Amino acid sequence: MIYFLTYNDPPTGVYRSQVAGVCEFLQTCSKKNVKLVSLISIRSYWKNRKKIHSMYPNAMVLPMFPKHKNWRKNRFLLQLFLTKKNTTTIICRGIFSTHLARTSGSYKAVVFDGRGAYAAEFNEYLGEEHVSDDIAKLENDAIHKSDYRLAVSNALVEHWQMEYNYNSNEHVVVPCTLNEFEFDLDVQELNNARGKHGYSSTDVVYIYSGSIAGWQSGEMMDAYCSRVLESNENAHFIFLSKFDVTKFDAFRKFSSRIKQFWVDPEEVRELLLCGDYGVMIRECTITNKVASPTKFAEYLLAGLKVITTPDLGDYSMMVAEENVGVIFTEQNPSLILEKLTFEEKKKLNRFAIDNFTKSVYEREYRKIIGLNE
Repeated sequence: MIYFLTYNDPPTGVYRSQVAGVCEFLQTCSKKNVKLVSLISIRSYWKNRKKIHSMYPNAMVLPMFPKHKNWRKNRFLLQLFLTKKNTTTIICRGIFSTHLARTSGSYKAVVFDGRGAYAAEFNEYLGEEHVSDDIAKLENDAIHKSDYRLAVSNALVEHWQMEYNYNSNEHVVVPCTLNEFEFDLDVQELNNARGKHGYSSTDVVYIYSGSIAGWQSGEMMDAYCSRVLESNENAHFIFLSKFDVTKFDAFRKFSSRIKQFWVDPEEVRELLLCGDYGVMIRECTITNKVASPTKFAEYLLAGLKVITTPDLGDYSMMVAEENVGVIFTEQNPSLILEKLTFEEKKKLNRFAIDNFTKSVYEREYRKIIGLNE
C-alpha cells in the first residue's frame, strides 16, 4: 500500500497531472495499491470530491477542519481513516501534509514531495499574515525529518543545502511531468487551428497560459507584450487565463492583436496549436529560481518554443543548451522572432515526450517508494 497525501489542493489541471497522474503512474509501475488521500475545504466539498474521483477513482476525499489556523487538527482524520501505517509509505505533497503525516502515526516511510521553496514564497508573495505558523521551521522539519525527498528541480535541492544545511543524498529530482499520452502534431491540424482563430501564415503567435499571481509577474508580462506588439506588426498574443486582460496597457494599445480564452482542458490543445512561442517571463526571486512550472513541458509538447527569463529553476539552462526557447533579458529582449516551421515544432514536441513524460522518471519514482533497494 502507498498513500499519496494532499492538503488544501483544489482539483485543478495541475492536480490532474501532478497528483492524479502521478498516483496512476505509481500504481502502474509499482503494482501496488496507491490510495490518494485528499484533504479539501468544506466549501464546494461535494463538487470537488466528485472532480477528484473523476480524475483518480481510488481516492479518499476528506473534508478538512475549517479555517487554516486549525490545520494541525487534520492529523486526527489521518489517525482515524488511514490504516496499516507501519507497512505503508506515504508521499506528502508539501510541508503541511508532511507534518500531518509525521504526527498522525508511524509509517514505514514518509516522503516529502517538495514543490518549491515554501518559506521564501510566503515571504516574497503570500505574506506571513496569511498563516501564524513558522513556515521555515515546517520546511526545515519536512526536509530533515522525512525518510526520503522528492524535489522538482536541482535548484530546489541547492536551496535546501544553502538555506537548511541539507547534506543527504536521500532524494530524487523529478520535474513537473506530463501524463502518459502522445501529443502527435499534424500539419493540417495546426493549419486548421490557426485558420479557425484568424491567424495567417505570416503571423507570429505568442501564448501565455496561467494566472498573473505574484510570482508569475503580471507587470513584466504586460510590458513584454507591449514591446513585442509594438516591434512586430505580425505578432499576436493569446492569453489562456481568467484575469482581466483588458486592464493591461498592452490591451489598451493593441487590442486587435490580443485574444483571451478560458476553456475546458480538452479545448486547450487547439489553442496551443495556434502558437509559435509560449511565454514564461518571471522576476528573479527565490520562488522562481527553484520552480518547475508545468507549462514549460506543455508548451514544448504543443510545439512552442519557450520564452523565459534567466534563473527559472533548471529550465533556463535547458533552454540555452537545447535550443528549445529564448532567454529574455533587458539587454537581449528578442522582440522580433520568426514564425516556427512545422519541422521545428515536431522537434520541440519530441523533446517534450523524451524528457517530460512520467515514464522517463520511472527509476526516480520507484526509488521514492523503495523499489530500487
